[in-house]
Amino acid sequence: MLSEEKRIACMNPPVGRLRLAIDTDTMNEVDDQFAIAWAAASKDRFDLEALYAAPFSHDCFNALNEDEALVAAAGEANGHSEDPADGMEQSYQEIIRILGMMNEPTEGRVFRGSGRYLPDRETPVDSPAVRDLIHRAMNGSGMLYVAAIATLTNIASAILLEPAITEHMTVVWLGGHQLSCGHGIEFNLIQDVYAAQVVLNSGVPMIWVPCNNVAALLTVTESELRTFMENNGTISDYLAKTVLNKFLVP
Repeated sequence: MLSEEKRIACMNPPVGRLRLAIDTDTMNEVDDQFAIAWAAASKDRFDLEALYAAPFSHDCFNALNEDEALVAAAGEANGHSEDPADGMEQSYQEIIRILGMMNEPTEGRVFRGSGRYLPDRETPVDSPAVRDLIHRAMNGSGMLYVAAIATLTNIASAILLEPAITEHMTVVWLGGHQLSCGHGIEFNLIQDVYAAQVVLNSGVPMIWVPCNNVAALLTVTESELRTFMENNGTISDYLAKTVLNKFLVP
């Protein structure tokens, strides 16, 4: 395990081009598509080595049925999947679609992730994404940065299978809320609480991006989408219409 000093050093903003993998439930909302396209286009900053499709399902919200407003809001804002495996497959296909629009290679770069959540804190859920993450972290040159914009099932499974990867990667996780929020009802967290516990307890360098009052402040307006993105190239138009069709267009 890394020393505290080395762990903190890994979390300092690095200089130069980064090795990057993105772990994403791409079809759940609309933000992950933007993240993938931006990372793929920012070749001066990122070497986007791999993209992992993460599971997603909204059963976690349905279990909170005492809060009908929360369940209704989740259903309106998010995608739909029959189960975690279906959500993962939808996300895999969306990653392929986005990279195709950008003429980016997909072979050996896009991997299906876990089809279910961790059953406990000791049992990994194996998948091609998990195996690739282990191989890439252990064999690449320099630190691998993993942008985790989904539940942490894939990353936790990789750590359980090969704990040594915590010395070779830094995780940037968008999930949970700031501790002062008063509750932890956040999609990337509550889908797989075991996975979050595994990663948070593993000692891996982690840059944590809470959702409430942090990531939630990263917004885009209809005017910006229509002025700067709509009808401005294949991927730009696709991203704009993904948001407009989901939230604004009757």
